[in-house]
Amino acid sequence: MGYDRETIEEEQRGGSGSGSGGNTIGEMADVIDETKTLRRIDAHIMPLLFITYMFNFMDKTILSSASVFGLREDNNLQGSQYSWVSSAFYFGYLATTYPATLLVARLPVARYLGGNTLFWGTVVALTAASHSFGALFTLRFLLGAAEASVSPALVFITSTWYTRDEIPVRTGIWFAGNSVGGIVSSLLAYGLGHISHDDTVGPWRSMFVVLGVATFLLGAVLLTFLPNSIAKVRFLSPEERTWAADRVVVAGLGRTDKTRWCWRQMRECLIDPKTWMIWALALLCQIPNGGTQNFANIVIKSFGFTSLQSTLINIPYSVLSIAAISGTGWVAGRL
Repeated sequence: MGYDRETIEEEQRGGSGSGSGGNTIGEMADVIDETKTLRRIDAHIMPLLFITYMFNFMDKTILSSASVFGLREDNNLQGSQYSWVSSAFYFGYLATTYPATLLVARLPVARYLGGNTLFWGTVVALTAASHSFGALFTLRFLLGAAEASVSPALVFITSTWYTRDEIPVRTGIWFAGNSVGGIVSSLLAYGLGHISHDDTVGPWRSMFVVLGVATFLLGAVLLTFLPNSIAKVRFLSPEERTWAADRVVVAGLGRTDKTRWCWRQMRECLIDPKTWMIWALALLCQIPNGGTQNFANIVIKSFGFTSLQSTLINIPYSVLSIAAISGTGWVAGRL
């Protein structure tokens, strides 16, 4: 989604022109505490983004833990059917990624993300009712379709609230929720794995029920507390809202409430070598990622470990990821 540069430039000039009646960022800095205001923004925005990305990872990867606690047997998965079930998530993700990016920019982002999270939590909870390959494949496809909106929405929100220099650190913070989710899901699977297989629900179904309900509640929290834009936020004063919005424009990111498709910028993006470098980097990262996320517990168990042990062995990997993600985000924001 491109920004209307003429509109942005006009808005950048608007606050400083004579007779505009508005305050410049410098004038705003004289009447507000910038550091305190930025910390207040962080306190209200970052925890919600962090938790959302944490559940994004947990709901996607709990399949691996469930696979060694009876999921494959209870759904009568034969041959390569488990591989197709794990791939279904990415089919759904791929099919909806592009429309999701358009909706994120054109709809009130907090309401869209909150509503999408309610749907995504429902899909996770319904997975516990699956008894066949077809049902499991369909539910995983729908989960991928729902989670396709999460990363674009979080990137969009981050670029709305923060300047170019602040974005890498903040992105590193909420992206670390990915790895924290790995630790939490491993501990959750370990705890629920002690449920007897003879129980009506059983361990793997309990995993999906607990995560599905928790994700649904998260959707309600996002609808209640995540603001759609700076202009409508309640935890900042009018002067602080003006300062928060203007500084993002001056940083070169522009206002996100006035966007339109610009083919010239699209062509510019497609011929930029950096675009394809980033595309290749993402592709090469996800090839091993998809395998380890869905087959890790099965592979670990094949080495002679028990199902419960396989859930705990993944924790050191997540700890290393937290340090790497947070550290590189901090470095990228300063170099």
